[in-house]
Amino acid sequence: MQSSFQFLRACAIGLIAAASTIQVAAAQQPTNSPSATLPGPGLFTYRPMFRFDKFSDAPGGADGKAERFRFMNHVMYGVAPEWGLFADLSFVDRDVETPGGDDDESGLGDTRLGVSHRFYRNDFGPIETFRAAANFSLRMPTGDEEFTNDTVNPSFGISTTTILGRHGIGSSARYEITTGATDSPVDAGDGLADHLMLAGSHLYRIRPESYAEGGNVAVYSQVELLGHFETNGDASLDAALGVLVEAPRWAAECSVILPVAQDLDERPESELGLALGVRFLF
Repeated sequence: MQSSFQFLRACAIGLIAAASTIQVAAAQQPTNSPSATLPGPGLFTYRPMFRFDKFSDAPGGADGKAERFRFMNHVMYGVAPEWGLFADLSFVDRDVETPGGDDDESGLGDTRLGVSHRFYRNDFGPIETFRAAANFSLRMPTGDEEFTNDTVNPSFGISTTTILGRHGIGSSARYEITTGATDSPVDAGDGLADHLMLAGSHLYRIRPESYAEGGNVAVYSQVELLGHFETNGDASLDAALGVLVEAPRWAAECSVILPVAQDLDERPESELGLALGVRFLF
């Protein structure tokens, strides 16, 4: 995996250097679940993220263990005040150890293309707001052989964002209809079973206590609960703890994902996840 890590590290340095003069908006979006925020018309956000996952089983039900490193890219473009188009693409490096030997695989994952519509917005204070958005997306079979479902999978979702003083509260749900499966499912939705994702989040502004104090950088703690349920009976619940640093037009984030409960037969159990990312607005 060393060469892949060096490649991904080089990508990260290049992205940060190229975007060092670009200003960013994050709008209190949690790291691991969607929110009801959109870029303004004619603007687009770019969100590169590095995600590491460690599994206590090998994909495909074999004895062993696995580690995975992903360079994830999310882009959203504001086409109207309440409408946005988005795309997700990732580069994957996976190392699997089994009694029969080690297997290191790298390649592109499937692309997700979608549209998001914020259908409700109520700004009831200087910073207080409630927003709700619906989205539709398609998982496209663009990935390499080891990382693709090899079919087009549609999904439907809804998300809400509430900001009350120093508190940001989010909720989301997404249902994906799977019509194909990867050779060795790792995540919910990789196998031939529909996937329901439910998530809730709470962000607390540590500093400043009040925006009236001045300054343009805010620091938030964040807690997320991430539930995944599949029609084949697999189910898991994770907790994510993290920090979000947000300025008026830039943001950086870090999150540690820990398993709370797992009842899995078709995909490996998770031991640990780590997400590091930044967000840019063009």
